[in-house]
Amino acid sequence: MPASALVAAMIVLVAVAYGNFSRLVEANNWNIHTYEVMVEVKEILENLINVETGERGFALTGKDASLEP
Repeated sequence: MPASALVAAMIVLVAVAYGNFSRLVEANNWNIHTYEVMVEVKEILENLINVETGERGFALTGKDASLEP
């Protein structure tokens, strides 16, 4: 009987470890996703700043070349 109890305990421990590892992988994937979103938001902000700068230059000079950046 003690051998079967040991095997049962090992199965439970492996199952718990697998569940914890799966949750860790999922949390890590969400962490990666968050950083990807932050990079995208930063790029959008930089593009908006470039648009605003171009519009300001166009308003001051009236030249279409100001809208290029």
